[in-house]
Amino acid sequence: MALLEEGPQHYAIWKHLVAMIRDGRQNGFEREFGMMAFDYANVDARYGEMFDQAMSSYSAMQTEMVVAALSDLDLSGVGTLCDVAGGHGHLACGLLKAYPHLSAIVLDRPEVVAQADRLGPAAWSCRSVPLYRR
Repeated sequence: MALLEEGPQHYAIWKHLVAMIRDGRQNGFEREFGMMAFDYANVDARYGEMFDQAMSSYSAMQTEMVVAALSDLDLSGVGTLCDVAGGHGHLACGLLKAYPHLSAIVLDRPEVVAQADRLGPAAWSCRSVPLYRR
């Protein structure tokens, strides 16, 4: 996360802060690079690698918070969850570990789905989560 947030690309978008406030649109990355960060990650391999690592890092932290937030709820009536823009499946995997009766589907962009093996066997030990392109 630190490498991404402190990297030159993310510092470059700050010069658009005044215009973003004035326009009420939060699109500094697009203003600076002519595309959204997800698309830029496909164009610049080094940025793409940092972006992927940062997203997985965010997901790992957020999964713990989501599972904790849901801990008092009765999810016995839920059979399947769908994580849209679920990346490599951290959240789905965490929820499957906490709620073994669930099944999960993760939807994301084709280039993200193609990298699903990056988590390694330990992270997927809960069960294999089907990843689908959107």
